[in-house]
Amino acid sequence: MKSNIFIPLTIIFGLFVSCTKWGSTENRRLMQQAQLLVEQMPDSALTLLGMANTATFSKAAKAEYTLLRVQAKDNAEMDISSDTEILQAREYFMKKNDVKKKALACFYAAKVVFGDRQTDQALIYFREAADFAETLELKVLQGRALYNMGYLYHAKEMFTYAITYYRQALTLFQTVEDQYRMEIYTWNAIGNALMIEEQTDSAQYYYSKAMQLALQHDDAEQQMMVYINIGVAYRELGETETAMYYNRKALNMAITDSYKAYIYQNFAHLHLIQNRADSARYFLEMTSRLIAEDELNRWVTLYHLYALIENTCGNYQKAMEYHELHAWYREALIERNDKKLLLEMHRKYDDAVHENQYNKEKRRWWQMVYALSVLLMTLAAVAMALQKKNRKQKALLAITAQEKLKAEQQLQILQNMYHNQPNEMKNRFFRNLEIIKDISSLQEKKKLPPEKFLHEINLILKKYTIKTFIQTTNVLYPRFTEKLKEHFQEVKLTELETATCCLIVCGFTSHDIAFLIYKDLKKQTIEKLRIRIRKKLKITIDQNFQHFLLEIYRKKP
Repeated sequence: MKSNIFIPLTIIFGLFVSCTKWGSTENRRLMQQAQLLVEQMPDSALTLLGMANTATFSKAAKAEYTLLRVQAKDNAEMDISSDTEILQAREYFMKKNDVKKKALACFYAAKVVFGDRQTDQALIYFREAADFAETLELKVLQGRALYNMGYLYHAKEMFTYAITYYRQALTLFQTVEDQYRMEIYTWNAIGNALMIEEQTDSAQYYYSKAMQLALQHDDAEQQMMVYINIGVAYRELGETETAMYYNRKALNMAITDSYKAYIYQNFAHLHLIQNRADSARYFLEMTSRLIAEDELNRWVTLYHLYALIENTCGNYQKAMEYHELHAWYREALIERNDKKLLLEMHRKYDDAVHENQYNKEKRRWWQMVYALSVLLMTLAAVAMALQKKNRKQKALLAITAQEKLKAEQQLQILQNMYHNQPNEMKNRFFRNLEIIKDISSLQEKKKLPPEKFLHEINLILKKYTIKTFIQTTNVLYPRFTEKLKEHFQEVKLTELETATCCLIVCGFTSHDIAFLIYKDLKKQTIEKLRIRIRKKLKITIDQNFQHFLLEIYRKKP
């Protein structure tokens, strides 16, 4: 009869799954495939994610989808500054136990808020990401988080902090295979920070380490980037000839037009600093031949330098023309970024529309399910009513033989703790609590009904609490807890830790304490608690815990 009650509930659940899209596995299949591609083929992962029907997502699926999408965009070197959904995804994962997803969500949330110039908040999120990654020994993710912290401090011109985090990141990258490029970037970053601090010799050491690694892996692109970094650093220090030397070495290794254009632009900047207008114009002309039409940010910089050159030479009319071109390209760049932002906003809007449509559809199905469920639940209620009287009677006599046996075992444990130990302080402790007296009184009574017996047991067990242990110990050892606080003024013990110290000083074992505190024999839990207290109080492993506490108590105030 009882099993028949669940038949209507099963039918309702089956209708729910079949009448909605929640039972569909298509979204999960797409996300699983995207997960496999997100590192090596992020563009393909984004294509798969674009096919998912986000309107049908649960809160958990939405958070996972958002994290995966932002991860794929970042791996594809796309701008993620407008992907603010990652902040909600982070909030969701922070409430869950999946540490890896916490780490990733915090890492990408940091990147998003940094794109919005929230540097301090970005530092907090990167710190969280590094800590979570360390827990799982995800060294690459931890290293990237620390590297980005160094970058943020570098941007804030707090170079000492920047170098500290760069070095921590470097240590991690050196222990992971196939991370030599991140190692090179970090050597370079430390060198740049030291160069700005005018520690040229130290900076050169880090640049040389980056170059050695690039040579070791026969990576011409990274060798070139090292030379460019050194050149920029010397330019910032005003040593233009040295900067030109390193830019020439970089130019000899440049393969793509994009890199060559960047280096020519550096040469133009250096000649401008040296008031060599003709040479600066020459290199800007070389740069303009290599820049693609859609590289708006390059054109913005190019015409800005042109305007500076002509202004320096007193050609104000020409400078004004270049300044207008600079302004035009800058506006075009802003407009393009705004279009990207607008497209992202349209995407979010479309997702919201689809979600609303899906919710309407779901509500319509729910109305049908509700109508049917009313009928089925009415039938179930009739069946349940037939058992109500019998169930109510059983509820009143719900005490089982196993529960009564457990209660009797608890009484027996307390008696054994009192009788089977030589420590007089334990005896005095129990006498103060009057537990044994209560047990004896209960056992003298004739057989009690099960529910009455449990009631009496509960009254006895409720008499000893954490606060009771502390109060009783202070009676046996006057002002014990006060002396403990006075001796360890900088250490804050919780009430549970204080009670544990009280029981230890009275001679109770871990087995005893586990039963007294948890009413059960959770010895491992108490052992962990004792270890935590030892660390707080700096008690070495070879010191007797009880003797240590007694020595503190016996010291004169």
